[in-house]
Amino acid sequence: MSFLMLNIAGRALATQQLAMEVTGNNLTNATTPGYQTETAAVTEAPPVPVSELGSNGQAGQLGEGTTVSTIQRAQNSFLSQSLRGQMSQTGMWQSENQLLGQIQNTFQEPSSSGLEETLSSFYATYNTLSQNPSSPANQTAVVQQGKIVAQTFNQMASQISDMQTQANQSVQSTVEQINSLSAKLANLNRQITTVIGAGQSPNDLEDQRTEALNQLSQLVNISYTQNGTTGADNVYLGGQPLVTDGQNYNLATVNQPSANGDYTAVQVTWADTSETPPTIASGSLAGLINVRDQNLASYQNQLTSLAQNLQAIVESSASSSPGLFSSTGPNAASTLTFSANPGYNGSAATTNQGVLSLYQNLTTGPASATSGSSTLLDQYTNLVDQVGNDGQNASTQYQTANTTQTDLSNTLSSQVGVNVDQQSALLIQEQQSYSAAAQLVSTEQATMQSLLQAVS
Repeated sequence: MSFLMLNIAGRALATQQLAMEVTGNNLTNATTPGYQTETAAVTEAPPVPVSELGSNGQAGQLGEGTTVSTIQRAQNSFLSQSLRGQMSQTGMWQSENQLLGQIQNTFQEPSSSGLEETLSSFYATYNTLSQNPSSPANQTAVVQQGKIVAQTFNQMASQISDMQTQANQSVQSTVEQINSLSAKLANLNRQITTVIGAGQSPNDLEDQRTEALNQLSQLVNISYTQNGTTGADNVYLGGQPLVTDGQNYNLATVNQPSANGDYTAVQVTWADTSETPPTIASGSLAGLINVRDQNLASYQNQLTSLAQNLQAIVESSASSSPGLFSSTGPNAASTLTFSANPGYNGSAATTNQGVLSLYQNLTTGPASATSGSSTLLDQYTNLVDQVGNDGQNASTQYQTANTTQTDLSNTLSSQVGVNVDQQSALLIQEQQSYSAAAQLVSTEQATMQSLLQAVS
């Protein structure tokens, strides 16, 4: 019986020692990304038969204390999936908010150097010219201000193209990150399967996989399922496999010239070109593509349309303008120039009225045959408003998505994260249990010593 008592005490010491180590590990990883609380599952050790223990003289069983059957990892699959879905939405709006916030600097109005002020100053030179069409100074002022207008269009178009190129580069780097994470997940799957096959719990590996899935969710829209036998996570991108057990499938990018030839659009596809290109619906990758192909392309097209309409109005009254616009290629905004018009005759009797009519066409006339009553400045104001509204919408959507993500993250953390107060209290309890087990060993040793002295 005494040796059995020592065995019970020894088990208790080992159990509480391991429990304290698990709790200590929780406390030191309280802020580690992806870490989820572990618990030492303390269970009763298998009893041993003891003869003549029962009241009727029959053999009975005596417990052998406690043991740690497993180290359990806290999980909440539903909340984890909900959070990752929200991470993907937040990542998309964050990308859009950042890019659209940058492009608003290009359309910052009113500004002394903005296109609106530049056009107004250009129009004013025609009003002055109409008062004295033969004045060389007035003619020079039109040409000089026209060049400033062309330069302003060029700069704005160039800034939009630069942002499209920047978005392209970000698309490429994001694809590289996705490939790196998918390879990491495949490797973790292989390790987890091996550990589970050996009958052990791969808690640390699962923590690493949790963090990798979180990072991947921020980049692109994924879904996943878990193999109940092997423990591997199978990850899908738009319904197509990205990671299957220990195998990952790489994405790739291909260059495709844009419609106006200003930049090369990087398109996302699979490294295996026989596969249908993936559907990019959310994540920062989707945000980059959306802004590049929709917002920036729209702004560039509208700016080009404005440049073409301005050029057409001046050309329609070429004899009344000392300068003319010209452009090459489909993107007039990036190639617009203004040069002296050798055909202008400021001494003609009709020049005064012609210049005045041109001034009125620029300021109050329709921008084009299809623009209704909208003037050139109205057309530009509508573009500026769209840029502002798009930026404000992206900012609002990002703030809302980020708030929702924070709420979900806090809820999940309360379920599976480390509660420092609870773990500290648990550590004290385990320390007390360990001290009790140590006291049991001390008591049994004293009893054995007394017994030995009595029989010696």
